Amino acid sequence: MAEKLEAQGRTPKSEPEARAKDFSQVVSRALVEIEPSEERRTFLLAKITEAQSDNKLSKLTEAGALVEALDKLVQNIRVKAARERCLHILSKVCQEKVILPESYKISDISSREKRKTGGTAEIWAGKLGQRDVCIKVFRQQDTPKQQIFKGMVYYHAVRWKHLSHENVLPFLGVSEAVSPFGLVSPWMPKSNILEYIEDNQDAERLPLLADAACGLKYLHSEDIVHGGINPRNILITGEGKACIGDFGIAGMITDPVITRQASATAVRRGIARYMAPEQVSPKKVGMPNSDAVKASDVYSFAMTAYRVLTGIEPYAGTTGEGQLGIAIVGNKRPPRPGNAVAVSRWLPDTIWEMLESCWVQQPQSRYSVEKVYQVLQDSIGHSSISKHERPAKSDPQQTQMTRGTDNPKPLVARKIDARNSPVVAESDPPKSPVVTPPAKGGFFGSIRRLVCGCCSSSSIEQ
Repeated sequence: MAEKLEAQGRTPKSEPEARAKDFSQVVSRALVEIEPSEERRTFLLAKITEAQSDNKLSKLTEAGALVEALDKLVQNIRVKAARERCLHILSKVCQEKVILPESYKISDISSREKRKTGGTAEIWAGKLGQRDVCIKVFRQQDTPKQQIFKGMVYYHAVRWKHLSHENVLPFLGVSEAVSPFGLVSPWMPKSNILEYIEDNQDAERLPLLADAACGLKYLHSEDIVHGGINPRNILITGEGKACIGDFGIAGMITDPVITRQASATAVRRGIARYMAPEQVSPKKVGMPNSDAVKASDVYSFAMTAYRVLTGIEPYAGTTGEGQLGIAIVGNKRPPRPGNAVAVSRWLPDTIWEMLESCWVQQPQSRYSVEKVYQVLQDSIGHSSISKHERPAKSDPQQTQMTRGTDNPKPLVARKIDARNSPVVAESDPPKSPVVTPPAKGGFFGSIRRLVCGCCSSSSIEQ
């Protein structure tokens, strides 16, 4: 192709140049559908081009008009690559300018009532028309930190708004009816998975975990890393299905630009128990920084599944920041419980081997979420132990953690279609996914210092 162009006296374009031209052409055509004025279309196209440069974002003018146009483009463009690019630009502009499109704003929520108060957020219940909704309100931060935090929330809100999956919590919009602002989602009548199984002791747990794995699989297919999977952000709908909430928004509370109080809250809530080694001390496992990756989500999911299936908190009995960090980074893992009923019903060998394959030390050695989903689906309906399958021997009094292995046994399982599940996180959020700047301070910074030999610790409240 390049030789043909040269023969015609034309200079071949580089691949990035060609992609940029294609994007510009798609946007130009789409602008015709939403803006009748040719002069205005030319202006908007120039602004979109300008907004693609990070170093020009802070000087961007007429951002309000730009985000409205981008919001409409995202809804109208059918070319996936161009749509994703517009969505990325929209999210960056919303973060930098701390604004949202008008379509995101919800003003008519009635019957507001505070239901829960946590270390970083309050949960309000309300009505949006005839629909029960949850409003998650983050605690007020001092200016300018409040604006920085709000911009980060808006970045993730834009991505969240355009996700659609039965096992991912829907995002309805933002309300300023409760100060300073709240994220609005459908109300979860059965709360999170821990509260649900506590109230429903005979509930089938493997299908719930399969629901959650299916939601996580979807997020990963969209190149979104949750960054803070734990039992409190796996939520149960009125139909008894599971869905994932709190992704993206969650981890910002450990960012050093917000507050140190938030990091302490993360410790008290026990979120750190579900974090992967690379999120605690990345250099120990050969990672460049503490950003969560997809393998981090798989690790956290396995710890979450352990909590759901056994009723035991990961690293139970470990009560200090330093001790917890040393256990995680030192490749210590929870033991298989000796309770015969729990083992026979919830932890047959295949499930236990799956957990071990998900929490190995090196991220690249862990199962993918697709494999996790397949194993869970294959195990549904076979969770009762057969006479040919014996639980692994274990001391019922065992309290010490076992070392993980980096050589898990491979499992092959058949794939079954995902089950349905619509709908709000009522927990304090955990650490940030890959789309937010890496946290260099806060709780995990202190863990890294402790692991390296500094002497300081504090208790972890449950």
